[in-house]
Amino acid sequence: MIDRSTGALLVDGARIERETTRTGFRASALGREAAETDLHTGWWHYFFRRKVGARDAGVMLHFEAERFDSYRVWDCDPRFGFSSWEDWSEKKLLDQRDAHDAWLVEMFGPGQRVLVHPGGMEMGGLELTYTFDWGTVASTYDPRSPDCFIGAHFHRR
Repeated sequence: MIDRSTGALLVDGARIERETTRTGFRASALGREAAETDLHTGWWHYFFRRKVGARDAGVMLHFEAERFDSYRVWDCDPRFGFSSWEDWSEKKLLDQRDAHDAWLVEMFGPGQRVLVHPGGMEMGGLELTYTFDWGTVASTYDPRSPDCFIGAHFHRR
């Protein structure tokens, strides 16, 4: 799913690389069917769902103008999702985070655990992170959102 040497996102035979422009992505098959959000700040987000290996995954790409900045991927297994706020639970998000951690360990091996919020465990606790020459990848859980995803961010050149 993530090319270790470049950070490219590999989905459905497509390769979305750091050099991918927003215009180039929009012209691609994935781009034509992705939901586009203009944040009216110079930032654009593109969302789509795909099978990644055996997993049903959600994908969101972040572009600053034409520059591909980062992306998020998350496991859409129904056991993690919720149909309404009445169905939401922190346990589901923590289970999803654990699945994301296992997915990253499968791809990259053991990572580094980093405390990401000064509030400690009640603010999300330890995040599984990987640092590469091209950028970073992390399994993130934010109970304030609530949100859980694998995020990849390219270093600025």
